[in-house]
Amino acid sequence: MEIKKLEIINSTKENPMINLNNLIYYKNQQRPDGIIYWRCKFYHSEYKYPASLTTTGLNTEISSLRKKNHNLEHPLLDDLTINVLIMCDTVRKRARSEQVPIRQIFRSEVNKLVVKTQDIEGVSKKIPKIENKQKGFYQARRENMPLLPKKTLDIDLTLRRFNTTSYSENFFLILIMTLQL
Repeated sequence: MEIKKLEIINSTKENPMINLNNLIYYKNQQRPDGIIYWRCKFYHSEYKYPASLTTTGLNTEISSLRKKNHNLEHPLLDDLTINVLIMCDTVRKRARSEQVPIRQIFRSEVNKLVVKTQDIEGVSKKIPKIENKQKGFYQARRENMPLLPKKTLDIDLTLRRFNTTSYSENFFLILIMTLQL
């Protein structure tokens, strides 16, 4: 099998997957020595494909690839489906780092996907509804947010987003300047 395209992408639950020539492999198990075993997405489906591969760590270097009884009728994922998975992962990453509303992030990533693929109808069929993904995106955003403080001593101002304004100016300088006026 010729390896044309190999990349590591994240699932909707943020578990790593390998995209190997539009075949998806899920992480099956990891050994203490760093060897990771991957199974075909259709291993437990009606197709019962026992294909697997082995890597050393989370990298794109394949140690072994087994395709026992892996016939040509294997359903392949199209590029658009792979791009939708990557887009959802990008929205999740941006939700963690940016304070823009989730819907705005989602819309901008959908627009980027439409521009990239030039297929608005295909994207509209493959893209998940924001309502179905919103809970996961907000959950990812809350991972980086500190708990609400009970007392003023509990306030942690070490995070950059709590020290600067939206204009990237120091918040305390503005507060002092407004108090002097």
